[in-house]
Amino acid sequence: MKGSCDALPWPDGHFDAVLAINTIHNLERSGCLQALRELQRVAAPGQAFVQVDAYRDEAELEHFEAWMLTAKTYCKPEEWIAMFAEAGYTGDYYWTILEVDAGA
Repeated sequence: MKGSCDALPWPDGHFDAVLAINTIHNLERSGCLQALRELQRVAAPGQAFVQVDAYRDEAELEHFEAWMLTAKTYCKPEEWIAMFAEAGYTGDYYWTILEVDAGA
């Protein structure tokens, strides 16, 4: 069965757990919001997990943009948290931050 993250073809709570690792940031912001809603909808209660990339300052942003060529939506951690809240996403989450090596 094929589906799209904006309208997954499974009923509410269909999966024991749902993971989205390094994927939703490849969508435009509106797509991220809808994907978060759908991931949570098809997961058993409390069993959704999202991992995204983030940055904390301009140096990390520059490093991120040079490394991650497919990302369309990327945020600071507090901006991701706000987006999760806007989407009504209450599952677990984590982000990767590409730290800039000061010696490089």
